[in-house]
Amino acid sequence: MRDVGNVIFVVGAILYFSAYIWAFVIASRVSGGWFVGMLFLGWLLYPGFAYKNWTACKRNCLVMYGGLALCIVAFFILWATNPNKVPT
Repeated sequence: MRDVGNVIFVVGAILYFSAYIWAFVIASRVSGGWFVGMLFLGWLLYPGFAYKNWTACKRNCLVMYGGLALCIVAFFILWATNPNKVPT
């Protein structure tokens, strides 16, 4: 089961980071200011950027948050199957 959790985490991380790079490409197409802002404060500006430019970011947003959801699911799978748990 831990192998399944590791695979889900790797797939989720690849999806998340590829969508993050994709967001830079979309931001550079929209304007140079968005690109510079996303480059330095991407984690903070992305929700506002996606809201303002929803038609350009719709697919990117779904891929990014889908990858994040997979990483969260993998975290709980790995946490539940941790072999080093201390019994209480």
